Amino acid sequence: MIGLVVGAGGMAAIGAGQDAAQEREVAAEARADQVSAATAQAARAETLTKAVGLCGQAESTWFVVADEGLSLTFDNKGKEDYLGGADFQDIECVLDVLEVPAAVLSHMGQTTSMDGRQEESWDGITVAWSYHPDRGMDGVVTVEEAE
Repeated sequence: MIGLVVGAGGMAAIGAGQDAAQEREVAAEARADQVSAATAQAARAETLTKAVGLCGQAESTWFVVADEGLSLTFDNKGKEDYLGGADFQDIECVLDVLEVPAAVLSHMGQTTSMDGRQEESWDGITVAWSYHPDRGMDGVVTVEEAE
């Protein structure tokens, strides 16, 4: 009888040890997932800043990265933009670095002032823009947060 009690106690201790080990493993996996998500988010947040920098526009007032790197506002020079604005080639450079599909570039190039605000998305990136000859093409590029 004593052996049965000791055996049962030993089995309970082994079971408790296994439960604790499983809990530690689950906690470690959760921490690894958090680190991975944070790393992915940091990489996504750098996407727009890198694109603007690679195109030599990091100091430009016509390209503004905001929202912790998740949004980029661009301001193209129009006929009546007396204070200036970005050349379309500079905007196109940034979009090329972001690997915008040719169809999106074509859509942007064919937009008229009568079309209103337009929007396209690809690979977790969205660009919304409008065009008027007097104001140029102005828009916002956003990067989705990592999951």
